[in-house]
Amino acid sequence: METKPIEHVRVLSSDIGCRMIGTPGNQAAAAYIAGEFQRFGLAVETLPFPCPAWSSEKTSLSVNGQALPAYANTFSPACDASGPLLPLGSMAELEAADLAGKILVLYGELALGPLSAKGFFFAGEQDSKRIARLEA
Repeated sequence: METKPIEHVRVLSSDIGCRMIGTPGNQAAAAYIAGEFQRFGLAVETLPFPCPAWSSEKTSLSVNGQALPAYANTFSPACDASGPLLPLGSMAELEAADLAGKILVLYGELALGPLSAKGFFFAGEQDSKRIARLEA
């Protein structure tokens, strides 16, 4: 029986869940994909390779004592920060803003997905621009 593409999406996103590099979910997704390839008669070889791993133990954000949902970007270092919030929703706003001493709240086009880790080969041009501006 042939599996519909949406079924693969469901397995990878709902059943397996988080697939960050090096996590059990990442390994389960790799095993699932290998199994599907084998099911179609393809020879599958997996090769171990070193890669950085990251985990978020706790992420919190509170504004005027009210806890808000917050998520750390993958490979973010641990920190304890306080300061005025600066909401930014576009590259134009990011490029024009004075970022010194501010905690940035990214939304809109700046928060459509996680930023790629700096220097990773798969970082797109937009991610590289955002990272460079955030580091300035």
